[in-house]
Amino acid sequence: APAERAPPPPPPPAAEGGSSWRFYRSRQEVRQLVASLDERGVNERALKRALQAALPQLRLADEPAPSPPAGPWRSEGPHVGARVVLHFAGVGESEARVVRYLPPSEDEPALWHVEHDDGDEEDLEEDELLAGVAKLEARPADGLQEIDGPFALWRNGPQPRGARDPPLGLPAAREALLAAQAAIGPEPLAAGLGET
Repeated sequence: APAERAPPPPPPPAAEGGSSWRFYRSRQEVRQLVASLDERGVNERALKRALQAALPQLRLADEPAPSPPAGPWRSEGPHVGARVVLHFAGVGESEARVVRYLPPSEDEPALWHVEHDDGDEEDLEEDELLAGVAKLEARPADGLQEIDGPFALWRNGPQPRGARDPPLGLPAAREALLAAQAAIGPEPLAAGLGET
C-alpha cells in the first residue's frame, strides 16, 4: 500500500481578484509541506529535495535572528559588508558577503568570515578576500559570467540532417546572446522594462 501523505498546511485566502504571495512562517509548516510532496513527480521530487537541503539554513519568521558569535570577531571593520566572488575548481564561482572581521593577533593574520549566497560559510585571509573583491569588480559589464565545471563542457548532441546551426557550447552561446542583444538594440529592451 502506498505511504499516506501528510496534508499540506492550509493556504491563506487569495487576494480578491487575483493571486497573492504566500510564505511559511514556521519550520513545522515547511516540514508539513515537505512531507506532502510526492516523490513520484519530477517537479515535486525536485522541490522536496531542495527544501530538505535548505531547511537547516532557513531562518523562519517564528525563529529569532542568530546571535553574533562570542569572542573577538567583530561585525564592523575593514571590508565588512563587501561582496566577493570566490572560484571553486570543478564547480565554478560563488558570491558571498563579508559578515565579520577578526583582527590580527600576535601570531595569526586577520580573518574575514563570509557567508555564501547558497548558505555556506568560510573564513578568508586577506589575500583571498582581496582576490574575491577584484574578481567581482572584474566581471563583464554585460553580466555574463564564465562558468567552470562539468556542466560547462556540455555540448548539444549530433545535429539532424539539414540542421543549419552548429552545436553551441558556452563560448558560442555567449556570442549568440551578445549578437542578439546587439541586433535588438537598446530601444526594445528599454520599452520592455517600462522605460520611455
